[in-house]
Amino acid sequence: MRTRALTIALTLIATPLPLSAETINATDWRVPNGDDIRMLGRKIHLAGIDAPEAPQSCRDAEGEVWACGEAATQRLKALLINEVICEVHGKDRHGRDLAICFSNGIDVGKTLVEEGLAVAEYGDLYTLGEAQARREKKGIWAGSFMRPRAWRRANLGGHHN
Repeated sequence: MRTRALTIALTLIATPLPLSAETINATDWRVPNGDDIRMLGRKIHLAGIDAPEAPQSCRDAEGEVWACGEAATQRLKALLINEVICEVHGKDRHGRDLAICFSNGIDVGKTLVEEGLAVAEYGDLYTLGEAQARREKKGIWAGSFMRPRAWRRANLGGHHN
């Protein structure tokens, strides 16, 4: 009995997102940064990723500074075509909806990680995509950068948009 209870508890802890989700969709949205979407009066954070903050800079393979935060923001904007459909799986500690969002059939969070414009964070949803981007030295992985969470702590007192 004790083993079964432990197995159930571990299964619940290991499950990154609830099995059921609320779905919201809209054709009108705003992108304040590379991992957040505002639509229908809601603040949505892309689950499983952390993108560089809009004012954050990184260094490329030659050591040159580039605006990686702005690049992530612009890429998310470009990925959102026509209708955006988000599967909400709860809220984060800032009260934002945590969601996996799709546009034109594409998981936009996964795409940002695979292109090296965000890191897989807060679970293992996109760790394989991050490992591939790192191996291929895409985006932020081409040079050096401060992980977004560490950058926020150093520059914004830990606060997120």
